[in-house]
Amino acid sequence: MAHPSGHNSPTTTPTSPSLHLSDLIPIIRHFSPAASPSASDSEGDNRQNRKKKTRKHHRTFSPFGLLYKKDDDQPKVSLDWLVETPPVMFHDDASRSAGALFTGMMHLDVEETVQVDSFQASLQLHVHQKRPFAKHCTECSDQYTELKHWDFLPKAVTLTPGRHAYPFSIHLRGHNPESIDTPVVAISYEFKAQIHCAGFHPLSFERDVPVKRSLLGSDPLHQSMRVFPPTNVKATVFLNRVIHPSGTHKVQLRLDGIASLEGKSLEIWKLKRLAWKLEETVCTAAPACSSHAAEGTSTDQLTVRRNEARILGEKEMHGGWKSDYNTSDARIEFEFEYGLTTRHTRKRDAMYACDVRAAANGTGTEISHSLSIEMLLSKELASSDIPNLVLATSDARVLRMRHAVILTEAPGLGVAWDAELPPVYDDVPPSPPSYPKDAPVEYENLEALDEQERRPSHWDFLPKAVTLTPGRHAYPFSIHLRGHNPESIDTPVVAVSYEFKAQIHCAGFHPLSFERDIPVKRALLGSDPLHQSMRVFPPTNVKATVFLNRVIHPSGTHKVQLRLDGITSLEGKSLEIWKLKRLAWKLEETVCTTAPVCSRHAAEGASTDQLTVRRNEARILGGKEMHGGWKSDYNTSDARVEFEFEYGLTTRHTRKGDAMYACDVRAAADGTGTEISHSLSIEMLLSKELASSDIPNLVLATSDARVLRMRHAVILTEAPGLGVAWDAELPPVYDDVPPSPPSYPKDAPVEYENLEVLDEQERRPSVGNSETSLPSA
Repeated sequence: MAHPSGHNSPTTTPTSPSLHLSDLIPIIRHFSPAASPSASDSEGDNRQNRKKKTRKHHRTFSPFGLLYKKDDDQPKVSLDWLVETPPVMFHDDASRSAGALFTGMMHLDVEETVQVDSFQASLQLHVHQKRPFAKHCTECSDQYTELKHWDFLPKAVTLTPGRHAYPFSIHLRGHNPESIDTPVVAISYEFKAQIHCAGFHPLSFERDVPVKRSLLGSDPLHQSMRVFPPTNVKATVFLNRVIHPSGTHKVQLRLDGIASLEGKSLEIWKLKRLAWKLEETVCTAAPACSSHAAEGTSTDQLTVRRNEARILGEKEMHGGWKSDYNTSDARIEFEFEYGLTTRHTRKRDAMYACDVRAAANGTGTEISHSLSIEMLLSKELASSDIPNLVLATSDARVLRMRHAVILTEAPGLGVAWDAELPPVYDDVPPSPPSYPKDAPVEYENLEALDEQERRPSHWDFLPKAVTLTPGRHAYPFSIHLRGHNPESIDTPVVAVSYEFKAQIHCAGFHPLSFERDIPVKRALLGSDPLHQSMRVFPPTNVKATVFLNRVIHPSGTHKVQLRLDGITSLEGKSLEIWKLKRLAWKLEETVCTTAPVCSRHAAEGASTDQLTVRRNEARILGGKEMHGGWKSDYNTSDARVEFEFEYGLTTRHTRKGDAMYACDVRAAADGTGTEISHSLSIEMLLSKELASSDIPNLVLATSDARVLRMRHAVILTEAPGLGVAWDAELPPVYDDVPPSPPSYPKDAPVEYENLEVLDEQERRPSVGNSETSLPSA
């Protein structure tokens, strides 16, 4: 048997020998201080008898009051297993995950012939409450749910020496919780197997099955901005919201408004200290068992909420940032990394737990994570005449920011089981049926297929039995694929493909199959003039004009011209300027499909809407963020910003196991209820600055900012290349044309008498002498 620690050794159930009070009385007297001198002889005799008795029965005294006797009467069998699937990983959240497969083999190694009464195994979901509803109650502390049970040997059998294998398999649904271990609750999957041999104690085998979850999808750079009154300090943070336990993650921090001019005095806020902290919060519900649940109590009184918070990582820094206090656009920029550290976790608990939603796992457990950033700023004063003379003050501020992050397992190179394995059918025997060797297999029932389904794409190359000689035999096939058929697509929710299958049946042999996929694409023809879009963003006067092509292709890049007008406005002697700080574009694909219900799952009398389910999915095909490269002119009356960039498809934004893209599809055109559309989103971050009309070079940054968003519908289609439609390139096809010309006999010459009956009106212009006749054949 395989031990849980990793060693393979048989597990025995010790049987303690009978324990009598007379066996313990001499030992108690030996340790008793009130021993009588007259009893010394009897005590010496008793000690010698006790030593002889101990050597005879191999007994040892235990401080816990137990006597142990080794039992060698165990069957000469051992248990072990072999897991065939990769580590269990749920891809995506509980509402959209397809789950995972867990399969393997139980190996029973028999050294001597043994009779086995039963051999069973089970997989259980174990929820352990470390702070239960009632202390010292095992039912309140542990809840078990059996997910699958296997009866490998339901009846008594006699096994011969050797290795015996018993397969097992289970589909773990995606809504099940993942394995976690926190200070208040632990969730684990326990695999237990037990074999009963005649005349022996049961032999057990136990293993834990770790189950993890990975949240898929794109994770664009998240921007957070906050102003800390009564100061003008504005903090901007750029970070990724989805993090993984391994490695570190970058955070970009920028502080603006750290310098302000009041008269001839310049106030400066200097950063003295920065600290970050990654915190985990666990909230769970400890239910009450049936014995502790009072009758008539409400549901809220039957559970107790348990909360626990712990630090997964933290660090404090006193330098390393870039600061510039002498310019009008004074700022501080800093980039640091954060992650998990092991020194902050308590012993006997796991180092971390990934994010869990209470409504998704069904156990009432919710786990969330947050990143806290704390900055200490000290105020200093300087003179505008003597900027190098700085005077420190006692004024200081502690600025705190808190950002919610999602901690999840890294997906690695794995994909969901339904995206890499063929479909699994129910009620399939473990092996194919056995065919008789004498009589060939009859395939007459195959001709009873529905003719309506066979006619569009079925060819009978050899409808009757024939004998083929050695060599290559060719059989042509042809089909006209109508233009209303859908093209081949592969998206996260639906896939459409054309499959070519051929099968040949030879007498006395199994059928030989041939399968290929036929990629079918669609190209939308026609001219695509430059499209212009214009939008005004109130309450500002900023007007954005975009020039782009609406029809794009998967290969190559496509240009976009952007112009911003109205970025300056004069109010009195103050000039308001909107400066472009960041521009980001994102190419997004939206898939909407209708999943029909089969005849088995369709309820009688249900409406058409109840027989279909709508599935929607969105994914990012490309994206980029830019912080410069545009042309700007703020000093003229016609102030504007002009920028030209390129966009297209990138492979890093698609999920593994799916195609990189899918072209546009209209639901009413393909007949499958699938609609695919694409859009280009443009996001611009504008920051407001103030300047004086008398001193235009003196610019003062403010805390006001605007995020401008524009969305443009585009059509993604295949490039037509040099090809044209088949009806414009091929000659016409005639019906009832034999596949080859007629055959003529070789012995008899060809008769040309019929040529004399040609129309005389057509022959007369080419005859020179009326008496001349055609030569006889």
